[in-house]
Amino acid sequence: MFGIAVVGFFGRVLFRLRVEGGDRVPSSGSAIVAGNHVSALDGVALALATDAPVVPVGIWGTQARWPKPGLHLRRPWRPVVAISYGEPIPPKGDAGSAADVQAFADVITDAIAAQAGRARELAEA
Repeated sequence: MFGIAVVGFFGRVLFRLRVEGGDRVPSSGSAIVAGNHVSALDGVALALATDAPVVPVGIWGTQARWPKPGLHLRRPWRPVVAISYGEPIPPKGDAGSAADVQAFADVITDAIAAQAGRARELAEA
């Protein structure tokens, strides 16, 4: 819990956070939170191996703080960053089967894309 509080504090200092669906992350038991980043496959295989549900997460707005060439005064100091959590998805398949891992990864990837779209809507509202 301390780590969440620290991240939340700095997130509020650096960004104007808009969070949706945080209540979908289980307060007890296990869950894997999978966000819109390059490799969600590790979380998928872990979910199948541990039988933990996957909570898809979309984040939008952090790109406004990425370095840009030239004068940086146009960058917002505290851009709006939205985080949207989806419903937990129970694992389906065998972690030892490449076909099952890929099929579950496709489900998770689609869910993450939907949450990223929702986060974009929140950020631009």
